[in-house]
Amino acid sequence: MNLATGRDTIVLEGVRVHNLQNLSLEIPLHQLVVITGISGSGKSSLAFETLAVEGQRRYIETLSPSARGLLDRLDRPDADRIESVPPTIAIRQGTHRAGARETVGTATEIHDQLTLLYAHTGVILCPECTTPVESSTSESIASTLENATGGLRFQVAFAVSDYEPDTSQQFERLSEDGFRRLAVTDGPPHSRTQVDLDRAGEHDLDSAWVILDRLVTGSTDRSRIEESIEQAISCGEGRCLILLDGAHDGADQITLGGSTW
Repeated sequence: MNLATGRDTIVLEGVRVHNLQNLSLEIPLHQLVVITGISGSGKSSLAFETLAVEGQRRYIETLSPSARGLLDRLDRPDADRIESVPPTIAIRQGTHRAGARETVGTATEIHDQLTLLYAHTGVILCPECTTPVESSTSESIASTLENATGGLRFQVAFAVSDYEPDTSQQFERLSEDGFRRLAVTDGPPHSRTQVDLDRAGEHDLDSAWVILDRLVTGSTDRSRIEESIEQAISCGEGRCLILLDGAHDGADQITLGGSTW
């Protein structure tokens, strides 16, 4: 409600601004109001040239004479009566030419904000098993392995590219640090062949992993499992790989993270 007039609506009578011809209407205050219509129907004349101008004009009249002298003089919109218009702020009107790759998000400039929102509150799901993808610690990885099945044989590894990005020094660094075996992808996905470090040049190192340790759940101390995983995460810049042996205790498959291996 406008405290000065006691009204809860803006009253317009006989508005004659540009395309508006003796327009009369009431607009509710303190509500979201949308002005829509075909091109040339007078939307901008009503919103910008009438409501915004009259609201700013009335606000300027409340200022001191010295302050009013610093502001541009606004003419009163042509109308029989305008009442209960509060001070207004008008966002600049402009046209926008959409590009070939324009989206609603980029056009409304909320794309960056949505990116931050999804990054902080979104949940990443595995596209194959729809299990939530979460960052893991050495403790949580060790617990997952121990809970999978008894006597699970596995190897802890990290990516060659994470350890030494410079390919010319990869073999030298790995050899100096005591690593001797690699797992390389040759064939179907998840199918890896182990090779000696001195034969690594025969394979594609973009998908090569360094074997750090060989372990068995149930017979290996939990502390050693966690230590090996922690070392692999450190060498692999936050990533490690658990390679499962083909068969164990008569079982051909196990399920980890919703996927069967």
